[in-house]
Amino acid sequence: MADKNYVYYVEGQCEEKLLKILKTDMRLIQPGKVIKRNVIQDKLRQAQLKTLKKGTTAVLVFDTDTDNTDILFENKNHDFLMCLLN
Repeated sequence: MADKNYVYYVEGQCEEKLLKILKTDMRLIQPGKVIKRNVIQDKLRQAQLKTLKKGTTAVLVFDTDTDNTDILFENKNHDFLMCLLN
C-alpha cells in the first residue's frame, strides 16, 4: 500500500485541518496530496484529472450543509472514492 498514490479533495479549511490531523498526527489515513476544492459546487475538469498518476485513489471530503448535490454526483462519475463526513 505504500506505493499507492492518494489525493484528497477537501471542501474547506476545516476539512483540510481534519485531514492533516488524521494523516500526520494520528496516522489513520494514507499520506497524499491535499487539494482544497469544493466538490459539491465545483466540477472537476478533465485537465485536472489528467495530472493524477495512473492508479491514484482520489478521496472527496465534504460536509453535508447543502441539499444541492447535482455537481457532486457529476464529480462522482469520475470513479472516485467518496468519503462523507457528517
